[in-house]
Amino acid sequence: MKIVFRIFISCAFLMLSGCAKPKSVMVVDDFGKPVSGARVCVQSTSIEGAPTLTDDDGSAIVNVDIPNARWITVSKEGYYGQQVDIPAKWPLQVTLIKRR
Repeated sequence: MKIVFRIFISCAFLMLSGCAKPKSVMVVDDFGKPVSGARVCVQSTSIEGAPTLTDDDGSAIVNVDIPNARWITVSKEGYYGQQVDIPAKWPLQVTLIKRR
């Protein structure tokens, strides 16, 4: 029980201290329409963060608080994938081009 309590307190502290950095990513197609179900993932030089999927509005929330985070990768079947540098300003908009 003490271990669970310590883990809870540690997680709460990290969240309140601002260590977690959720950021918004908007994914659109080459016509500017939202792309739902696109896989959005933060990558670093050594690890890949947990992927998330865009909602019906083409938006996803990602956590860029992984060590050495450098890129956002976005992919969806039927589209060319994109890898972009993590921006200085958020929200980020990524355009996926449909394979023809």
